[in-house]
Amino acid sequence: MVEERPRVSVVIPSLNGSHRLRTLVPELLLALRGCGPVEVVVVNDGSDAGHRRELDTLAEQEGGLPEGERGDDGTRGAGGTRGAGDGGRLPDVGVRVIHLPQRRGQVQATLTGVFLARGDMIVTMDDDGAHPPEVVPQLLRRLEETAAPVDLVYAAATRRRPALRRLGTTLNTRLFHRWLGLPRGVPVGSFRAFTDDLARRALDVPVAYPYLSAMLLRCRPGVAAVQFAAPGGDDPAGRSDGLGRSRHSLQGLAGVLVQLVVFWGPLRWLGALLRKKRRFSPLGNRGGTALMVLGGGSSQIGVLRRARELGFEVVLADRDPRAPGRVLADRFVRASTFDVNAVTRGARRTRAGGILAAGSDQPVYTAACAAYRLGIPSALTPEQARRVTHKGEMKTIFRQAGIPTVPWTILGADQMRWDAEGLSSLKLPWVVKPLDSQGQRGIRIVTSREELARHLPVALSFSRDTRILVEQFYRSREVTVSGWARHGTAEIWTITDRVTFDPQDLADRGGSLGVCLAHRYPSAAAAQYPGGVEEVTAIAQQITAAFGLHEVPIYFQMLIGEEGVLVNEIACRLGGAYEDLSIPLVTGVDILSQQLRGFLPEELRDALVPAAPTAEPPARYFAVPLIFARPGVVHRLVGDAELRTLPGVAECRFLLPEGTQIREMTNSTQRIACAVLHGPDRQSINTLVHTVFDTLKVEDATGRNLLIDSREETVLPFGV
Repeated sequence: MVEERPRVSVVIPSLNGSHRLRTLVPELLLALRGCGPVEVVVVNDGSDAGHRRELDTLAEQEGGLPEGERGDDGTRGAGGTRGAGDGGRLPDVGVRVIHLPQRRGQVQATLTGVFLARGDMIVTMDDDGAHPPEVVPQLLRRLEETAAPVDLVYAAATRRRPALRRLGTTLNTRLFHRWLGLPRGVPVGSFRAFTDDLARRALDVPVAYPYLSAMLLRCRPGVAAVQFAAPGGDDPAGRSDGLGRSRHSLQGLAGVLVQLVVFWGPLRWLGALLRKKRRFSPLGNRGGTALMVLGGGSSQIGVLRRARELGFEVVLADRDPRAPGRVLADRFVRASTFDVNAVTRGARRTRAGGILAAGSDQPVYTAACAAYRLGIPSALTPEQARRVTHKGEMKTIFRQAGIPTVPWTILGADQMRWDAEGLSSLKLPWVVKPLDSQGQRGIRIVTSREELARHLPVALSFSRDTRILVEQFYRSREVTVSGWARHGTAEIWTITDRVTFDPQDLADRGGSLGVCLAHRYPSAAAAQYPGGVEEVTAIAQQITAAFGLHEVPIYFQMLIGEEGVLVNEIACRLGGAYEDLSIPLVTGVDILSQQLRGFLPEELRDALVPAAPTAEPPARYFAVPLIFARPGVVHRLVGDAELRTLPGVAECRFLLPEGTQIREMTNSTQRIACAVLHGPDRQSINTLVHTVFDTLKVEDATGRNLLIDSREETVLPFGV
């Protein structure tokens, strides 16, 4: 059952405050009756073990599970949702407890709770009872008023409060009026409500000293105040056990005020010299929380964006300083994703706690080697990474494990030895491949020894090896298996058709074999071959076990023809054809977070990445056209923005800018555009495919459309 997105999140930081929360949380839940789906997020700021146990018990009693605990069905709790009629409990209310591994202070704990909140509206309040729960619905109502719309509402106390509370509020308010644009008559404080959109904008901007009110106000929101009577000795609610008394010391208040003056007030120039600005992260800013992503091309955009959303300090390593993904990174390292030494140096310098490769093959090996040298976690050892990126070692494992593949051999540069090395046993035509390339670079069909000899230096130019792989050509249809490996067992997400250019036609024009035109789901090739789906699935399990894969994505390419299902190549990475967008549409699995989960601290893993899907799959079918253009100079690109507004178009964008010189297509790096289309049936997908090719235009200076129309290869076949 997919968890419903809450309408309201109430964030309460707490340090050794379980006894206070036993009173506060039930009152809060009662006050929120009728406010729609609600979550109460208690952030345990490194409390003692006894308080931690009490908070876990409180979460269970009030309808939730502490983050990271297992339910009766073996799944990890993400703060469950109460069910109507469950022992008289309130409906649509969940309680989540986020356990921080060590104390970080109230400011950091509050920001962590806001970062993890899932509601459309967010409320922050203290755990000491100074903020009456019955005021929360008033804050929410004011936030929703349309007559005078606001994004941020503060609760203003009218009753005399403890001296330290008055002092802190007065000093902060004056500072915020003067330097951050807080309207007159509105007091700043920790009891407030604001929109999720405002919170996301505030958290995404780097700051030297994170302080929630300052970060919110810097976004220039509409601000209002709601008055309430502060609890006191004559509090009608009858609170006791210290509720309402300030737990802040004079020294603590003075420290916060100094930080605000230096980093947000009149001494901001000094703060800029003292400390580097960073985006707030629940992971903290200590060493080891940075994540290095190898490559900043279009295939890595999704994982770069998701890493930011999860709170990583993102380091991009790419040889091109103009890589599109650079705008999504906090830091940039200029290094080739093939250069283990350069990547290792960059990761050491940026104190990266993880190195991730996605969307392309060879950086997987680079990431594993660099991680091994630095002693940081990696799902693959360097030996495993080489086996899944070097075609020679890959084929050797296939042979040893009895995994079906096409006949093959490896040849050196000495043509006199080719027969001894096995060439004479292969029937023509042959497929020539570099042993360690990617993107179909250097792959070609040849029909004679002379043609093989001529192509040899071309293939080697894309390789670090001095040998080449030669395979017997197998006329077939390609399918791709995507999923996840755990303990040598494959969890299959999708089996898709990988539609390619006609191999002989492309070879005649000097192009590489296997250049992909589209991905289609579900696979017609696997469904039409008797027992094809079952055979593909069984072979995927065999591969996963033979290579000993664990906690890594799998991306296996297989060929289906007259001789059955044969394995072409395998990879341990997310696919480069926008699988991060297409696969969640039909599975509900957030595959980017699935991979990034392994780089998160164990204590926060379940809080940041819920174990269960967060949305029902919206589609049963998808198609991903990968679009190319004829040679010419791109003068004008038309249609992508229009298409993105259509239902069923998850993505549509051009990949090369205006002014690009398009040459004769030779490999997959020359795509001009892509789209991700989804729908409930084949007809809806095919209608969108025709719309895409009717709308997109790649015009040269004369107005001629250079786009190659591959709609017939992209549409989903019927009768499957």
